[in-house]
Amino acid sequence: MDEKKGLARGPDGLLHWRDLRDQFYTKEEQRLNDFLAELIGAMVLRRRQLGLTQEQLAEKAGVKQSAIARLETGNAVPRLDTLIRIADALDLRLKLVPEEAGRELSAASEGLWLSRGFYRKPRR
Repeated sequence: MDEKKGLARGPDGLLHWRDLRDQFYTKEEQRLNDFLAELIGAMVLRRRQLGLTQEQLAEKAGVKQSAIARLETGNAVPRLDTLIRIADALDLRLKLVPEEAGRELSAASEGLWLSRGFYRKPRR
């Protein structure tokens, strides 16, 4: 335990996000964070592939640039209609897929997006 903050350290003596998640987030919050990080990560990746700035994407989607920035940094939980508008502007479609197919897609994009504990402030 880190005496200053009461945080558990990993076997290597370092603090790792995967070890801290359980201390700060419920399983439900972790699932939502992981889902949103994957979804937003795919959108950021697509925006960059298309060579669009946040401002250009915002114009195409009919939203403010600040909304794109908040979305990409995890400072806002997007509404469904906003997600659809952004996806359309990126030539993407939001789909529901069976869990197994989702795992395959997720494994294919492993490491393309760094998750930072999105969308929920830690419990205290």
